[in-house]
Amino acid sequence: MGHGMWERTGNDLFANGGTDDSFNSAAGGVAGVSTAEGVAENAERLERGGDFPRLVPLENLSAEARSVYDAGLELWKYYHSMPDAIADASFYDIRKYFQGTNAGGKLNAASGDARYTEPITSLREKMKTLGARIAEKVYGYGFLK
Repeated sequence: MGHGMWERTGNDLFANGGTDDSFNSAAGGVAGVSTAEGVAENAERLERGGDFPRLVPLENLSAEARSVYDAGLELWKYYHSMPDAIADASFYDIRKYFQGTNAGGKLNAASGDARYTEPITSLREKMKTLGARIAEKVYGYGFLK
């Protein structure tokens, strides 16, 4: 125990009612999509009176999703190497930090930080690739026509 809201057991995270901001985000290991086996395991666990359902580990991500995660992690690491980084900064906050805003409050299109440009460009490319894969399924399953 001792982790407050999330207790880590191997690749599983279980909610146990407390609060701990260090595990209260995607960085705490909550990512991925549930598989049929995961759904069945969750149902069995709850029937036995177990903890909250098992959260899917990163290993279950598609190759495209994993590449987005890895690229985002590199950007996150670089941002958090800055002395004035905000611990719980959102993707928007990170972009605003490096790109700045114009007089109207909108994000500037580019950053003067060459070190930032590499991971953000990589992340954007990988997000487009993942978006294309997701779009195939969205249209294929008829969510959008």
